[in-house]
Amino acid sequence: MNTKSTASIKIVNLDLRSLELHPVWTWCDGSLFEDEDFVRPVTELNIGTSSLDVLFVLCDFETVEGMRFKGSIAYECANNDVYAITFWHQDKCYCFNRQAGGLVRPVVARLTHEFPDILTVLPVRYHVVPVWTGIQGGVFDVDPNT
Repeated sequence: MNTKSTASIKIVNLDLRSLELHPVWTWCDGSLFEDEDFVRPVTELNIGTSSLDVLFVLCDFETVEGMRFKGSIAYECANNDVYAITFWHQDKCYCFNRQAGGLVRPVVARLTHEFPDILTVLPVRYHVVPVWTGIQGGVFDVDPNT
C-alpha cells in the first residue's frame, strides 16, 4: 500500500513553516524501519487510533538563560521518550539526536558560533504546542562532548 499522500514531505524538508501548518508529523507508514524518507501530518482525530511509532511535534524551547526558540521534538511513542530536538535560530536549523552517536559535537561546533557558551543553550526546556497530543513538556540535554 502506498502511504505517501499529497501532504507527505521528505523528512529533510520538515521545517518550521510545515510544523506551524501541521504541528504533528509521523513516518508515512508509522514504522521506524520502512519508508523513513517521508513524513505525513497527524491530526487530532487520528493520533489515538493509529499505531504510531514516532511523532515530530511542534514545541517552544526555552534555555536556562531565558532565550526562546521554535522547533520540534522527536518523540518515540512506545518508550515515551524524546530522543531528538530540532530548533531554528536566525534561519539556521540545529538538531540534537541522542540516537545518532557522534553527531552532537559537529552541531555544538556550529552552534558555538551563535552562542560561545554552549551551556547557555543546553539543557533546554521544551513545551509541546499541540496539547492534544498528551505529550508532557520536559527538559532535553545532551553531552556536548559526544
